[in-house]
Amino acid sequence: DGLVANAADVGAYLLKRLHEELDGFDSVGDVRGLGLMAGVEFVADRDTKRGFSRPHSACLHVEHGAWDRGLYCRAMGIETVGLAPPLTVDRDCVDEMVAILAESVAAMEADLLPAEGVKSQRLGDPALSASEVFERMAERFDPTDKGDVELRAGFKLTGSGGGTWLVTVRDGKLEVSQPDDEGETLAEVTISANVDDYVAIANGQLDGADAFSTNRLSIDGDLTKAVALSQLGLM
Repeated sequence: DGLVANAADVGAYLLKRLHEELDGFDSVGDVRGLGLMAGVEFVADRDTKRGFSRPHSACLHVEHGAWDRGLYCRAMGIETVGLAPPLTVDRDCVDEMVAILAESVAAMEADLLPAEGVKSQRLGDPALSASEVFERMAERFDPTDKGDVELRAGFKLTGSGGGTWLVTVRDGKLEVSQPDDEGETLAEVTISANVDDYVAIANGQLDGADAFSTNRLSIDGDLTKAVALSQLGLM
């Protein structure tokens, strides 16, 4: 019934229209596809490819917004929205799909990007050492973001200039210390990484979620505390 030919023709048109309508958005890091399958990946900072403070939040926002506007797309991976229309889809339907998706991305950016921009402004200097990053962590801590968060996070950084740090958030205050072995056991979650990778994450040059998925960063303990740390703009 010509479905393969239609998938090739309309699929190419879908990818073309996605690039035309979405490439200009600040949060769109990548648009990719093959045939009638396409994916749109979102980033909080297009220059550094830094992910959103709360992983999966942008794509979920777009999925829900698109559904309310009449389009089904699927939030998937860390921050990607996937499209897979039926093989019988035509170009008019693609135009409607892309228009709804663009509206949904615009709404997501309006809701999420302002706070991410504040986080970018609080990031340190790429030339800072690990010790200097932790010294400045208190300056980057915004008590208005804390809610009722309480956590004790340990950081074990290997390599030249590395070491062990304990970050405590309680009663709207943040404290950083370098404990001995006994102090390390106080941590509810432990972040382990090479010192260069962690400094790159802290300065927005490396996305923490990407570092975790590629085993350049590991998390042991209470994962909800690691998420809270990220949401506070501290990782």
